[in-house]
Amino acid sequence: MQSGRYNAQIAQNHQQAVADPALQRDGSFGSPAVVLDGRLREPGASELDAVLAG
Repeated sequence: MQSGRYNAQIAQNHQQAVADPALQRDGSFGSPAVVLDGRLREPGASELDAVLAG
């Protein structure tokens, strides 16, 4: 990331996330953000346990 090689891709993905109403929390998008199946999840949500357990 320090080389700037992926800056354009990161900026594009960030803009897509910011514009997606499904990823908004209290009218804005910020971090930490955990997205699973296109939906914003709270860190520690039970839906994440199954994914992280493999």
